[in-house]
Amino acid sequence: MKVKTAVILVISVLFLSCGGAADYGEKSYMMPEADKAERSAAQEPSVAMKNSNEAPEQAPEPRERKRILNAYLELTVDDVDAAEKELSRRALEIGGWIVSSNLYYGETSLVVKVPAESFDSYLQSSEKAGDVEAKSITADDVTEVFYDLENRIENKKILQERFRDYLKKAESIEDILSVERQLNDVTTEIEQLEGSFRGLNRDIDYSTVSFNLRLPYSETLSEDYPSFSNAFYALKDAVLTFLYYLTFAVIYLIIFGVPIVLILGLIYLLGWGRVGLIRRFFRKLKK
Repeated sequence: MKVKTAVILVISVLFLSCGGAADYGEKSYMMPEADKAERSAAQEPSVAMKNSNEAPEQAPEPRERKRILNAYLELTVDDVDAAEKELSRRALEIGGWIVSSNLYYGETSLVVKVPAESFDSYLQSSEKAGDVEAKSITADDVTEVFYDLENRIENKKILQERFRDYLKKAESIEDILSVERQLNDVTTEIEQLEGSFRGLNRDIDYSTVSFNLRLPYSETLSEDYPSFSNAFYALKDAVLTFLYYLTFAVIYLIIFGVPIVLILGLIYLLGWGRVGLIRRFFRKLKK
């Protein structure tokens, strides 16, 4: 019994010592991870301070939208001429100009250019000139075209300056001629691009407004049917015009028709008439 008891005690001591070693090993394995976590937590404020000191990246500035504004108004007015003069006067007062003005069959077609910043106010005032029968407004977005042209001009000018520098450093005649040719090509391209850019700017800065001015429908019908005196004078003019052209037709027939008839008669006389040269010729062929 004593031996058994001693053996059990020895086994228990060994078991306890192994369990303690296992616990120690687990703790020794976990300690570095804890230290690493603490170190990273301790470093977070400094990292945050470092990030806060760095300047944030600046977002690109938004481009200003570039638009070409156009409007069309169809107005019924009491007096076409007076309305046309009033609309033209308002356009000139705000710094615009008259593009075209055409009168046909009692209607007037008017096209004006007005500053883009006065586009809305000019339209509102124009609608008061008569009754609006039709209206349309368009806004063409040319932002990409505008900035693309601007960048191309800048790049071409940089290239132009480089060619000028090359021209100063060129020594041989061949190099000078080659650089001058390329410099002239770039200069021509810059002039063309700048011309397109100026035209685009003009269309952006000045909007186009087109008008169609006409009288009310009832007045248009009354104008289509003239009075008796006007109809009589119109008939008289038509008869005189017919007699005028008829007289000229007779004169042309006398001047040109008579010689043509005589020539044709002479040909017939020589060929198939009394002389009958062609008739005799065919008779000989038959024989």
